Amino acid sequence: MPRGLARRTEFEQWAKPFALLASQIWSELEPLAFARLDELSRENLQKQLGLVEYYLRKGLLVQAVTLAREWVVSYALLCWGAGDWLRRADRAEAEKALGAAAARAQGENVEPPEWVAQLSCSAELAHFWGELSNLRNALAHCAMSHDAPSVSTIEQNTQTLPQKLRSLLGLAPDAILAGARVVIDLSTFYQGTARLDELPYYIERAKELAGEGNEVVLTGQAPIWMYLAVAHALHGKARRLLYDSPVTGEIVIFEHTAL
Repeated sequence: MPRGLARRTEFEQWAKPFALLASQIWSELEPLAFARLDELSRENLQKQLGLVEYYLRKGLLVQAVTLAREWVVSYALLCWGAGDWLRRADRAEAEKALGAAAARAQGENVEPPEWVAQLSCSAELAHFWGELSNLRNALAHCAMSHDAPSVSTIEQNTQTLPQKLRSLLGLAPDAILAGARVVIDLSTFYQGTARLDELPYYIERAKELAGEGNEVVLTGQAPIWMYLAVAHALHGKARRLLYDSPVTGEIVIFEHTAL
């Protein structure tokens, strides 16, 4: 049974008033979905561009600008072909590089990193990042400055975002960047038998290995209480947590990723 139909059936059983809207909502949102959430590619960027357009159709300017800004950061990392595009530190490095390129384009005595300066779209990217940063700041600070643009100007500039993003997308490399995956074998945390009084050590060890914002896979022979405690401790640290064993294969425990 198609997922949209299955959801409508559930609505008809448990929330009848919403059954009339289920098909419409599903048909509207399904084209925006992307199955391989950990992969950054032209297809992923195309889906995100579609979501920017969706926000604009709904009049959600703040969301459109916010996503467009993150889109450009992801785009730069894809063009660079290095780093983990979902790790905060790598994205911050790309933002810093884009900021330096934009400042250089404005005549400031700033030297951007070599990798961004050598991109074929470096000039377009630097100019657009400067425009996008100004637009984002005007919205984020609620236009509370003497030189703030008018509401109509903000709206006009926001409506041009899809065209500019699409222009950059045409120059994107046909490549894929995967988010970081960390595999933690809990059986390596102890020798012989796991001890409950050493649970704090096991938890801290798991948190250290997991890092921040990674996809984490828990595996290895270990007692259930250790798995439960470690999984609980990683909630909020891992963007995605999976359990893997030869019997079950990979099972998703939780997932905190955007559409």
